[in-house]
Amino acid sequence: MKCLNAYHKKKLLDSNFYKLDFEFNKSKNQIYLASCLATLGNFDAIDITFDLELLLKVKEAINNSHKKLKDELNISQNFPLVFVSFETSSFLKLRNQDFKNSIQVLNDFDIDVIELHIDFFENDLFIGHSNIINENFNGQTISLRLSRKNLSNANIIELIKNAKSIFKNNLILEVDGISDFNEDNFNQTLQTISTADIIYKELNSKVPNTKRIPILLCGGTNSYTSKLAEQCKVPYGGISFNLNYLRIFKNLQKYNENLLTNKKLFLEAINDLRNKFFN
Repeated sequence: MKCLNAYHKKKLLDSNFYKLDFEFNKSKNQIYLASCLATLGNFDAIDITFDLELLLKVKEAINNSHKKLKDELNISQNFPLVFVSFETSSFLKLRNQDFKNSIQVLNDFDIDVIELHIDFFENDLFIGHSNIINENFNGQTISLRLSRKNLSNANIIELIKNAKSIFKNNLILEVDGISDFNEDNFNQTLQTISTADIIYKELNSKVPNTKRIPILLCGGTNSYTSKLAEQCKVPYGGISFNLNYLRIFKNLQKYNENLLTNKKLFLEAINDLRNKFFN
């Protein structure tokens, strides 16, 4: 993967890649604060919808948080990757030239990954827009978010094979569940794990480990997700948390716009985030 450095590749190989996904939330204040928290917590990626103001807010939050870590604690760490998401249903009314213009904006912002939420699938349309991305996007890496809410098992495998033929090794998969609830129990993760298992058995088990398509687990992700995947012997590259999951930790709800100016809040946030997610 051209835009992923050795650090990110290793995190994916070690099943230790964490992404905060805002999905299609457009609240600038929420996104700025949560992006600060994700950066302080050393998340590996932040995912937002395509919106210029949001892109500026996320970039600002990442840069400010990194500066604070360096100035206060002399900590240097990798910048989180920035994913920008599109729903494939939006392509139905989008002219090719308009889509190319959108990709050029992402190039101007040095966006790392384009993510396609497959909420509508028509094979020729998907292949056409995938070729446009492949020919125009500087970041190179593409993520596909897949769910059996919208696709059959056969559709999922066909779509991945088509994407792999276009994007080669610059592909990440995100496997969603049927439910979006964040209740902390096994039931919410079963669809995610079972879909990831199908992909592994049909595709990834047939190639060497370093050539497997990385799979992030999302949709109903909770504290049991990694444990269940390991018990079921389903390999995965990491977990994508949404903003609702971040909110369930009551300690994290106290942080506000003073996060980077109040040293006590700043230190508490780092401790809370790193203890909650990475221990």
